[in-house]
Amino acid sequence: DDADATAEPKEAPGAPLTELYPEIEPYKQGYVRTRDGKHLLYYEECGNPDGKPALFLHGGPAGGLSPMYRRFFDPGFYRIVLLDQRGAGRSRPSASLESNTTWHLVDDLELLREHCMVDKWHVVLGGSWGSTLALAYSESFPEKVRSMVLRGVFLFDKEDMHWLFESGASAHFPDRWERFTSIIPPHERGSMLGAYYRRLTSDDRETQLEAAKRFVEWEMSISNLRPDFDVIKRELENVEFFLPFARAECHFFIHGGWLRPRQLLDDAVKIHRGTAVHIVHGRYDLVCRPKMAWDLHRAIPQSTIEFTWDSGHSTAETRTIDSIVRATDRFRDL
Repeated sequence: DDADATAEPKEAPGAPLTELYPEIEPYKQGYVRTRDGKHLLYYEECGNPDGKPALFLHGGPAGGLSPMYRRFFDPGFYRIVLLDQRGAGRSRPSASLESNTTWHLVDDLELLREHCMVDKWHVVLGGSWGSTLALAYSESFPEKVRSMVLRGVFLFDKEDMHWLFESGASAHFPDRWERFTSIIPPHERGSMLGAYYRRLTSDDRETQLEAAKRFVEWEMSISNLRPDFDVIKRELENVEFFLPFARAECHFFIHGGWLRPRQLLDDAVKIHRGTAVHIVHGRYDLVCRPKMAWDLHRAIPQSTIEFTWDSGHSTAETRTIDSIVRATDRFRDL
């Protein structure tokens, strides 16, 4: 088969790019208590209350929701459900690592589906860590997912974790890497993740905050092909954003996502062959390397993939937005 043909951008030369749908406010906001009683999860619904149910999964983990995420879906067609995962955004307790693993979050998605009285998600959209969670959920409950859009795929491969936080991306961003490592004494730099995890789980609040800022700054500064440092500066003034993000991401990385090596690839056979899957990945993504997206594409025979040629990792880049919205529009016809 001509596999390469599926990876090229789909827009015709000179064609206008698809944009986000207009800004929209939720028609419903609420909280649901997790089954273990440890967390209170914030969720919201937008769009058409009688529409096909769409689920959005944010990255991070614990990256939290943004109003922008509501706009990847046709609000006239979709009933759009968005969730702040454990420890993230408006969910409580904020930045908590207690009972916060991949499999707790998978169970939370099934709880949310039941709470919202959804029989099957028409589409699940997840980016970065959200793509990981979407895969774990669809492999655990394949009959509950009709289609998926996966952006900036991350599979918790040991090599890719090493690339991001030990050696790899550092060679492309030596100035940013030097800033990231500067708060860690040389004798601790044999494991940057370990060094940061000790600080992010410290009992000293100031130690946590300093480590969290540097941790998130490193990832945000390498996520866009053309980073907006004014935006990064603003985000790093919001402790409700950067502290949960850093603590949860480091927590999940230290524990390998509570996944076996290659688990998400090996278990892709559990995804129903009738489940439509579209993969979107920035050609120049140096946070989650494009090889992960390609490996996933080869593991899911019915999937399509698009490498957006002038994009990095961020969901906010123009051609990434274009590819995601075209996919959710296309899946209206399923």
